[in-house]
Amino acid sequence: MKKRTSSTSQSHAVFKRSKLAIAIATQLFASHAWAAPSGGEVVRGSGNIEQNGSATTITQNSDRLAIDWRNFDIGKNERVEFIQPGQSAVALNRILGNKGTEILGRIDANGHVILVNPRGVVFGESATISVGGLIG
Repeated sequence: MKKRTSSTSQSHAVFKRSKLAIAIATQLFASHAWAAPSGGEVVRGSGNIEQNGSATTITQNSDRLAIDWRNFDIGKNERVEFIQPGQSAVALNRILGNKGTEILGRIDANGHVILVNPRGVVFGESATISVGGLIG
């Protein structure tokens, strides 16, 4: 004897599986989302900001540089590189967004890097910092 199920219960089961699939997909894609710094604007000194996928490169042309950022998070597989004119060069990075900064990836610089965020700067376990000097 065949067991009959109503179309309502079948639809409900399909809906539950769809919700589960969406939740799993959201978590998978969220873990690969880029958090790269954004909204950067050079406000003092001379330099430029280039972003290419998971890499952000700041080329500093003056000994002193100030950049205002909307966000300066660095995801686990992301890299921010400061190419500075020398070891005594300083790059001031003011983060003006409404949340703290989370550094999980890599920061490289041949000079000094200053990170200022009144809401805090957190360096995660996976962070790698290779700079001449860091104030955060």
